[in-house]
Amino acid sequence: MLSCGFRYTSARHIPQTSPLCKYDKSEGFYVKDYKPLGKVFRIALSIQDDPHIKLPTAYIIELPEEYKDVLMPHVNFGWYLCYVEQMEGDWDSNNLSATYNDVDQQIMSTLCNSVQSLANGLSARDPEMEGEFASYWVYEKEAYLLTVPPPLKGLARLTCQSIELKNKQDLSPQDREWIIYSDIEKDGVASWMTQRNLEITEENYYVDSAYFKITPVSLEAESWPPEGLKQFFSWLSSVDPNGCRRILKYLSNKPHTKKHMLLLEIENQDIIGVLVELNLGALSLNSHKNNFKQRRLLSALSSKTATKSFERFKITKTDKDTILHRNMPRSRSGNLNKKRIALIGCGTIGGYTAELLLRSGAGCEGGCFHLFDADSFGAHNFGRHCLTTANIGSNKASAVAASLNSSTHINKEIHGFAFNFPVESSILREYDIIIDATGRPPISKRLAAVVRKIKKDERPLLIHGFNDGNGRASKVLIDDGNSCYGCLISTPSLYKNNLDLRFQSLVQQAERFISCGSSYTPYDASVSIVTAALIQEAVLNSLETTLPWTYNEHMFDGSRSRKSRLLPPHINCTICHE
Repeated sequence: MLSCGFRYTSARHIPQTSPLCKYDKSEGFYVKDYKPLGKVFRIALSIQDDPHIKLPTAYIIELPEEYKDVLMPHVNFGWYLCYVEQMEGDWDSNNLSATYNDVDQQIMSTLCNSVQSLANGLSARDPEMEGEFASYWVYEKEAYLLTVPPPLKGLARLTCQSIELKNKQDLSPQDREWIIYSDIEKDGVASWMTQRNLEITEENYYVDSAYFKITPVSLEAESWPPEGLKQFFSWLSSVDPNGCRRILKYLSNKPHTKKHMLLLEIENQDIIGVLVELNLGALSLNSHKNNFKQRRLLSALSSKTATKSFERFKITKTDKDTILHRNMPRSRSGNLNKKRIALIGCGTIGGYTAELLLRSGAGCEGGCFHLFDADSFGAHNFGRHCLTTANIGSNKASAVAASLNSSTHINKEIHGFAFNFPVESSILREYDIIIDATGRPPISKRLAAVVRKIKKDERPLLIHGFNDGNGRASKVLIDDGNSCYGCLISTPSLYKNNLDLRFQSLVQQAERFISCGSSYTPYDASVSIVTAALIQEAVLNSLETTLPWTYNEHMFDGSRSRKSRLLPPHINCTICHE
């Protein structure tokens, strides 16, 4: 650090007015002056953890007067310098000298970019601010947005509700939660409250909410973050006059409403929130409703007596799109929300498959997800299954469905059926995708045969997922009507006598524990987890215009896995060519 120009400074020599003294209890810091574009910034680095694997925290303890209380890229709270995305970064953790030289250069580069952005007017599309604006809002509270924001320029009325933990004495502010939702999300609200053990503790504790799209020409602010309604409107009127006018018009049309939650979606950024309580006695909004004059109303709202409280809110999206589709590739041509899906078998493979598919949207918002299994969950199943010991003795399908339903507040159509799936064409045609996770060849063959009694353009997609070689392989086959399970086991280069050629020498029976009515093969749960992951990939691939593969596998015994492929039909298949 010293070789990079830093000097060690004891904590007692740091100005007591610096936030550094309040938020960092280190005994000393490494301090250096940086001069980006001729502007002097004094930076203090705090090293609290292993310096090899965690980079130092950077604080601004002195900066030019012109940048105080100003919205500045990469500077939070006016003193925290975000010079690197540490969780995404990579460095030689065995070479401290090189690492700290890089830190020194990165701090200088970050400050230069930030100062240059301000010199250029901090455009709304400035790359230094891309997606980061909400992090500079310096929120005081947090609210969860359960509704997908509407795609319109104007406002959308929502409900903001304050709720608290059940049955708890001496509630702290952290025990109070704010949620924002539309009328169509009321069922989801009830589910959210149940999951998080919340209840309404104050009657009619609701706040009118409105959502606005803001299209700023710039993000510059003379004073940041805004401490009151006057500063808020001063900033908004300068960056988006039309957006400011819409909010003023909204407030003038609600002359008898004291509290308002204003949600602002900043274009190319995120949503921020303001909870404001107006002093209606001092404002006389009735006079503005019938005779709206923006300048006069803006002046009234900017007065010292206009508001009783002003709070900045962090808005956390918890709507279905955020929860379900954040990790979906952009190229995906659809999603599972509207698909009718049947999962046959809720054992180890089926249980993990169900969890993965729910997180991809199965059974949510319009589609259905039906689980079938007649078996009960036993104590011996725990070692490989996703269920818990609390489910011992319960039906597997019902227990897995209950677990899925309790895992999210989103409206769901997920049902578990405690019986075996009826392999009948009239039942099969009710679904878009049918997943065979039984691992039982007779069921796989029967499904492949019966599905072909349905016209090809009306058939569901059939996916088989199974473990092979006593846990040595995970395999998944997609039956899209061109080839089937019978084609796989009829291919002489792959199978002989219904056995994978690679496992012909295995005495598979010797590895199994067999008793009257049951059998068990000991192997790790990772095999079934990989099979479930391959099934999920197969299901998601079905949303594409073309399938990249219809057969895929992964070997666990150290041998080479065959490449994924489009499995061709086989002339010896008794199912396709009977």
